[in-house]
Amino acid sequence: MYIDPMRLVDCSTPFESDQHIAELKMDGIRGILDVDVSTRLYTRHRNEITSRFQEITAAATEAAPKNTVLDGELFIGNTETGAPDFAATMSRFLSKRFIAATPGLTFVAFDILVYKGKNLKHLPGYSKKSAAWLIGVQRGDKIIHAGTLTHGITGQAGKSIFPLLKKLTVRETRDYAYVEPIIRIGVRFRHWTDKGLMRLPVLERIII
Repeated sequence: MYIDPMRLVDCSTPFESDQHIAELKMDGIRGILDVDVSTRLYTRHRNEITSRFQEITAAATEAAPKNTVLDGELFIGNTETGAPDFAATMSRFLSKRFIAATPGLTFVAFDILVYKGKNLKHLPGYSKKSAAWLIGVQRGDKIIHAGTLTHGITGQAGKSIFPLLKKLTVRETRDYAYVEPIIRIGVRFRHWTDKGLMRLPVLERIII
């Protein structure tokens, strides 16, 4: 069984509240653990990566009851400080050879989607709606793919642009509708990846 993970909501300003705590961002790979007789691990894009992190699935089988689905973050932390090491995480993720164990490899579960067969998605805190935009940058007379935008498409921003996107649609696939490249947006992102894509882009403004 696979369940889509809940998306983060972007906040433009910090807040103070005695009802909340702040903690270090676990910068790694979003993972969905489906714990059953045979435990499986998936990325947020629904790619199964069970064979790459067998020590995680083995530990989950022992720790969680059967027919439970956990949403969390998979990362390698510094063994002394605990700080996430994204480069080390990706190196392990992309490795094609079998690795029995990696010091600091951690799975942090921050949501229980299913517990002992009971679906918990209807409880407060879970959003059934998700949105993603393919984005590109103009290089000369061409528009080059620059990644997928999921953060910041919330509230009025998403509602105001959706009717225009429908009018500009030129073709559709199962996952995406492709539109005329007329709409310009402003985004902030962490850095450019080796593949020339934006790392964690966030919508800041829409320019029409």
